[in-house]
Amino acid sequence: MTRCDDLKKEFQCSNFVFDHDSPKLFVLAECGPRILYPIWSGFWLVWHIVWFSFDPYIAYRNGGDGDPYYFIYLTNWGYMLVGFYNLVDFIVTLYVHVRRSDIVHLSPKSGGDPTSIEKHAINSVYVLLNFFICAKPVRLLHVIYPLIIGVIYVIFSVIYQVGGDGAAIYPVLDWDQAGTTIIYVVVLTCIGVPVVHMAFFAMYQLRIFIHDKCCAKSGVQCYTEQTAIRTGESGVTSYM
Repeated sequence: MTRCDDLKKEFQCSNFVFDHDSPKLFVLAECGPRILYPIWSGFWLVWHIVWFSFDPYIAYRNGGDGDPYYFIYLTNWGYMLVGFYNLVDFIVTLYVHVRRSDIVHLSPKSGGDPTSIEKHAINSVYVLLNFFICAKPVRLLHVIYPLIIGVIYVIFSVIYQVGGDGAAIYPVLDWDQAGTTIIYVVVLTCIGVPVVHMAFFAMYQLRIFIHDKCCAKSGVQCYTEQTAIRTGESGVTSYM
């Protein structure tokens, strides 16, 4: 199957959902031994738990009253989503490796404080490293999901500013300047999010290319969508 054929398949309506012919790809690394991804996912889960636990300390240290604006920032929304993803990913990975081994064996404001660095820098490093380590496929049509989250946050920002103290959460989402803000939102929604998602799809293709050129030739155990298709390894049609 050529890359053009793969690209044509990306636009099938079935790719809006989460079914997959080779569910083991969701709990394995792209290359390496089977145990690699559970260890990787578990390490980052512990990392995120530590930092989530550190948040209350920062908020309440020196007798503080906490941060009443914690949940209004997109940074914290994103960080909680990544943490939730990491938790679910680890639970599913551990369950499959321990209880369903048959599936696996089938042929806020920026600053210099530690929490800001974790949520803006380390968080991004985790996402990118995890993206290249794991074997999870990327679907172009799944762009609808970040779009949905973006729309939900935009609606929330309107409700917060109108129903709260009137202050904008971010300058770019200042609804007192509705005309300019709408332009920003439309551009980010219609151009920004799809471009970022396409970049991730391109990196997914790069990951497969690296696998084909390096891992496969070196004899390292590998798990990719194309490998599963070629070898006929399918198994359960949905891993969750």
